[in-house]
Amino acid sequence: MEKGTKLLEIAARIIAIAVFGYSAYMKLSGNPVVIDMFQQVGLEPFGRYGIAIIEIIAIVLLAIPKTVWRGGILGCFMMFGALCFHLTLAKIDVGDGGKMFGSAVLVFLCCFAIIVFHEQDLEHLGE
Repeated sequence: MEKGTKLLEIAARIIAIAVFGYSAYMKLSGNPVVIDMFQQVGLEPFGRYGIAIIEIIAIVLLAIPKTVWRGGILGCFMMFGALCFHLTLAKIDVGDGGKMFGSAVLVFLCCFAIIVFHEQDLEHLGE
């Protein structure tokens, strides 16, 4: 991987880890906006805790160089689910000015970029 590409990949990992960390903290600390969102779909409290644990798993996978592509895939799936949730069951602005939706888009793009940067790791899976 070239130096410029490596810096972009590291930046994408840092952004995804930071947003996942903040999101997991908000879910585990019982933020009222987050609780309200999960009550709307009937997943409070177990769904909120479960998703926070999956976010922590994604953080660990993104932090370890050999598993970063797995974290990218997990992050993409999680953020796809979050985006679908915001666009269908909830709304873009859930009382935070659209910051949760915006951060979901940002993390989805970062995780997608991580997958693209680690394309060679994915090609070796079939061997």
